[in-house]
Amino acid sequence: MSKAHPPELKKYMEKVLTLKLNGNRKVTGTLRGFDPFMNLVVDDSVEETKSGEKRNIGMVRLERPQIGPAWPVKLNGNRKVTGTLRGFDPFMNLVVDDSVEETKSGEKRNIGMVVIRGNSVVLLESQERV
Repeated sequence: MSKAHPPELKKYMEKVLTLKLNGNRKVTGTLRGFDPFMNLVVDDSVEETKSGEKRNIGMVRLERPQIGPAWPVKLNGNRKVTGTLRGFDPFMNLVVDDSVEETKSGEKRNIGMVVIRGNSVVLLESQERV
């Protein structure tokens, strides 16, 4: 049985990161630590709400389910789903939140949180440089 590997975060240690969280919030701060479940410890943190309000929140621990940039996922049948990656397993089953499905005709529709079976995934790519 294959093992799921968490993202390689060592290269981001002691660097300032901006993290997108649930509720259209952003936290910017220095990565001080992490664990295999992608729980993060961020120091000198500043939270920004969707209204643009900023406030210093100091050192915080962010749990993995709050984190996830937008990921486009190409599926069988020329379909594409873009959303926030919330979780995955060794079989590449994906949990994607705030999802938008795009058909080959270009039609887009919001579909919310979905579970995508791994055997229907053709391509998974990050929209941000890693």
